Amino acid sequence: MNPITIVALILNLFFLESILKNPHYVVEIGLVLFLISSFVTLKNSKFGFFSLKSLKSLILPLLFLIGTILSLLLLGSHFLRQVLIFFYIFTFGIFQISLIDIVKKFSGKKDKEEKVKMHIRESFLVIATYFLITTGVLGFYFYLSLPFWQVFLAIFVVSWALMYYTLWRAGLIFANTWLYVLILGLVMVEVLWAISFWPVNFWVSAMVLVIIFYIFRGLVWMYLQKAFVPRLLKEYLTLGVVFLIILLATSRWTINF
Repeated sequence: MNPITIVALILNLFFLESILKNPHYVVEIGLVLFLISSFVTLKNSKFGFFSLKSLKSLILPLLFLIGTILSLLLLGSHFLRQVLIFFYIFTFGIFQISLIDIVKKFSGKKDKEEKVKMHIRESFLVIATYFLITTGVLGFYFYLSLPFWQVFLAIFVVSWALMYYTLWRAGLIFANTWLYVLILGLVMVEVLWAISFWPVNFWVSAMVLVIIFYIFRGLVWMYLQKAFVPRLLKEYLTLGVVFLIILLATSRWTINF
């Protein structure tokens, strides 16, 4: 880990703690965190500050930052806030270390194994980001009575952006990629519309969205990779369905804040 990344992690820790002490300045502090995260990401991406690839590499860290800030404002427990802050610092550090993987050329058995490891690491970061943002958006919808069209738009944009980021990192940007990304965004909006009628807490609704996103993201990735292996398909569907059943079976079916 280079010195710039270490300094950025320390500054992120300081300013996230500042949000807890001065929540009224969350916008100003958030902008500072945006600048810090953007600078270190562009610096570590090795593509320069003004290339299109560098700008694409900002999608995940900036969305992860937005989700973290939203969740910090929603959490009532000081302990959970501290856990979230250190989770963000740890995950952000892993992301910065993994940026060098973008410029690697994979070939041979060993490099294929590295590519699989990179996909697993990226998947964890993407799913964590999706959970934090959906939780934050739905939480603010419940507490502040935001217009539902704004929630729809936010979920569509986040689903679209994270799916596009996944395919870009995997080198799967083709002429028809936009169609699959658009369809996934619309599917997630449809799912959100359906579960909006369920009498469950917004945390449960967010988890349902995350599970559905995990399943469809995996299916699209496998299809475009031409790796529609029955074993992998069963793993994605089985894991997603099992988690969904456990979630719905253990949830309280009444709105409880």
